[in-house]
Amino acid sequence: MRLLANENIAGGAVEQLRHLGHDVIWAAEFAAGADDANLLTRAMSEQRILVTKDKDFGELAVREGRPHVGVVLLRLRDDRAAPTAEACRRVLATVGGRIAGRLAVVTESAVRLR
Repeated sequence: MRLLANENIAGGAVEQLRHLGHDVIWAAEFAAGADDANLLTRAMSEQRILVTKDKDFGELAVREGRPHVGVVLLRLRDDRAAPTAEACRRVLATVGGRIAGRLAVVTESAVRLR
């Protein structure tokens, strides 16, 4: 899948997702400190699912109704690289085809689509 990882996603997780075959661009590599709205717009223009730990993207996508391909909001207790990559792999495998235009809130035990 085509992903845009927010800069708050661990670099090791980005590398693991790339190794799994996902096309991932990482905000820390091209736009550190970029405005959330600009990142969401870029993800939309490049048809990428945005992966983040920042709840502000949920506000932009759901409450403000800004167009997006999909947002994965990670709410993990352990946000090191391996658990983050595993949570992303799990959500993409289980709901990847249904995430278009939706927000997936991901915890260690559940995935909720909004």
